[in-house]
Order: sequence, then C-alpha cells, then structure tokens
Amino acid sequence: MDLPETHIVLVSDQPVPSLLPLLDSGLAAKRAVLVATPAREQHACHLAHALREAGLQVEPIALLRHPYDFPRLHRTLRQLIDQYTDRGVAVNISGGNKLMSIAAYEVCKEKQQCVYYINIETDSVQWIVPEGLPDHPLQAQLRMENYLHACGVHVVSLSREELPSGWLRVAKQLINEQKFRSYIYHLLRGHGSIPEYLHSAAARNYFPQLRKAEIVTGDFGAQSVVDQKSRSFLDGLWLEGLVFHLLSEWQRSGKIQDVVRNLKVRWQPDEHSEEIANEFDVAFLAKNTLTLIECKSGSVKSKPEEMRKVIFQLGRSRQKMGGLRGKAALLALHSLTENLRSRCLDNSVISMQSTSMAELQSHLQLLTEKSAP
Repeated sequence: MDLPETHIVLVSDQPVPSLLPLLDSGLAAKRAVLVATPAREQHACHLAHALREAGLQVEPIALLRHPYDFPRLHRTLRQLIDQYTDRGVAVNISGGNKLMSIAAYEVCKEKQQCVYYINIETDSVQWIVPEGLPDHPLQAQLRMENYLHACGVHVVSLSREELPSGWLRVAKQLINEQKFRSYIYHLLRGHGSIPEYLHSAAARNYFPQLRKAEIVTGDFGAQSVVDQKSRSFLDGLWLEGLVFHLLSEWQRSGKIQDVVRNLKVRWQPDEHSEEIANEFDVAFLAKNTLTLIECKSGSVKSKPEEMRKVIFQLGRSRQKMGGLRGKAALLALHSLTENLRSRCLDNSVISMQSTSMAELQSHLQLLTEKSAP
C-alpha cells in the first residue's frame, strides 16, 4: 500500500501519540494537519512548532469550535478531509474526543482513506482503515528537543558532552570507594591538608590518579585543585557525568533514544501563571518515555528543606514534561530519611541509593523499563 504523505491529527494534551508517527521514516509523512478544540489549541501550537523544527510542512490549525455537536462535527471533518483526498490522507484518531474519532472514522471509511490509532502499550501504529494491515512498529528517532518543544517546554540549554577519559576513570573509582570520596571531601574543604587516617598506602595512590587526570597539582598532602571546573567535578558533578556516560553507552547500543545532561528549561503552567525555570542533572528518553534524574553525591540529611524543594520540583516537572508515563528519580549516594522517602512517594519520584557501580547500573536499568512509578 502506498502510504499517504498527508496526516490529519486529532490533538490531545499528550503529544507523543501525535508526534511519533509524523517523525517515523517508515510512514514517510511530509505534511501535517492538526485538528484541535479551543481547549487544545495551545497544545496544537506546541506540536506544530516541534514538527516544523523536524522539517515537516504544517498546515494552519483546524479549530473545531463545536466538538460535541456531532452533525456539525461530521460536516466539518468531511470538508477538511475532502481537501486532501485527491493525494490520499491518513487520520490519526489517537487524540481528540470520542465524537471526533467516530466522525473521522466514518468519513474516512466512506471515502476509503486511511485511519490509524497509536497503541502506547506496544508503541505501534494500528491500522483501522483499511482493515487487515499489520501493525507498524514505531521507529521514530525521537530527540529531546523535539519531545520537549511538543510539550510546550522551552529548552534554554543542554549538553551531550562526555567527561574527559581521565575524569571518567576517577568517577568510576569514586562510586566504588568510600575512602576515595572521603579523601576528596577533605581535599576540597581542608585546603590540601589530609587527616592522618587517610595517609594510608591506598590513599596515597589517589593523588597520582587525580594529577594524571589533570584535576590537581602539587604534592601529596599539599595539593591544590586546578580550577573551578575541576572543583565542581570533584564536588558532585562526577556523579552526573558518570550517569550520563552509562546512559550514553546504552544509547549507542540502541537501548534508549536520547540522553542529555545539565538540561535547563522554561515552561509556563498556564497563560495566567509566571514562567518556571528548572534545571535537571540528566534526562533521557527510552521507549518514548521521559525520565528526569537529580543526582546527589553529598549528604542530604543536613538539607531537608532544600531536598523537599528538589523533590517537589521533580514531581511537578514530571507531570508537565513526562505525560502519563513520565518518570522522575532522585539518585543519592547517601541514604534518605524516612520523611524524604515519603515525600518522594507523595510526588511520584523514585528514590534510589547507589554506592557502587553495580548498584548504579541496576538502578538505571530499572528506570529504562516501560512502566511508570
């Protein structure tokens, strides 16, 4: 079957079922016609922005001002579909309300045009008209920018830069060795003076590793950190960088779709609210689902109020940016208090403690699973 190049999309507040088939190279869509009710007009505008960025032609948004008047709805959709039947059209009825879907189905069946629905459980296109076609597994290369723009989130900045190889070796050792982390703690806060109990043979091996990675200079016991970037790395960014590295390896193997770090965004809850700015250590897309991760390498028990704000922001951002299946996780080296774990649960934030590379990989594996928390 020759697939239509024009897709008519019934828009809902969930962008993924509308976005994915239009980005799928196997469906080869070139033109999108977005159909929305007045209540979903802003969602359609966000989706149109993301589609234009992806290189698709987007027609003016078709507003259905009487979405519950079935006879009028039927006539309006018939007139719209008639504009494209000479070249063939496919209608995505995953969004909209039930009356819109029924009307679109009836018109397309009468005019022998394609109708499909996105099954989010199998991430596939289910053809309704014509009957008998096999499902089409979605293979869209979803990028973080496309996804977030379709959600109405403005991307201020993000990074896909890996840690330098020497720094990565240090990060892998830090996750496994508590004594190395203690050495770093005193290095950053003791102006180079290391407590006596850290003057072991193992501890003395840490210094040449840091110097080889060009993180410190000087001599053991009187060393200094090279610059502010190196200091920030030792003070916690090493965990963010390590998480990003592991997820990047999974992206290269096809296990996840995209991963970024140091993601800064702005979004507006509604037209009457002030814009909100957020920053996330790591964010990734797997199986068309967004996961936000906040990494905490230091003690969290001494900063309960700060942690409560972090958890609240993670939960609120997950709702806005992640949709129905989105996830948010707080990844900490140190254990959380019972109160903070309860806060995470209340805000649908997954709390995880990782004190070794094996634990970290296991926790990240769980986050890539499809089911939401």
